[in-house]
Amino acid sequence: MRLTRTQWTLAIFVVASVAVQFWAHKTYRAAPAPAIERGDAAPNFTVDGLDGSQLSLSALRGQLVILDFWATWCAPCRSEFATLEAWRERESSTGLLDSVVVVAVNTGEERAEVERFIQEHKISFAVALDPDGELAAKYGVRSLPTLVLIDEAGNVARIRVGYDAMVGKELSGWIRREREVATP
Repeated sequence: MRLTRTQWTLAIFVVASVAVQFWAHKTYRAAPAPAIERGDAAPNFTVDGLDGSQLSLSALRGQLVILDFWATWCAPCRSEFATLEAWRERESSTGLLDSVVVVAVNTGEERAEVERFIQEHKISFAVALDPDGELAAKYGVRSLPTLVLIDEAGNVARIRVGYDAMVGKELSGWIRREREVATP
């Protein structure tokens, strides 16, 4: 039996899809964690930053922290980065982002792959590395992208799973509401 080019292409696609599913299953089942919910204390962490620094949640206490869990292979994550960059540019002059830290947490990938992606796409956010998926597991991340907003006291304020083109407006609303709650 001789396969046509279309059949070979389909076969390669099926094999690649199975491989990606196997990798994702292996990565995200490694350390089952209960899903975090609004109001929970955000799990503390210390991870390597892409720039060689150490990033820890405890060092960011007193600021609003947005964790963006993502991967280079995730098409919705790429769209979200573009939206978040535009949002950051738009809001940076308004003062809304004062005392707000955005950390893009790459999960399940090696440093070299992440560096290439960040350079190619010119991402300006702090980038944290989670090559074994341990941080994602602590936060109960099961799908990418996932955004987690942590308030100044270190509690989970909001969680968003998946991408929506309106994510910038949604984040602005989250931040405004958190500031209203924090202001007596």
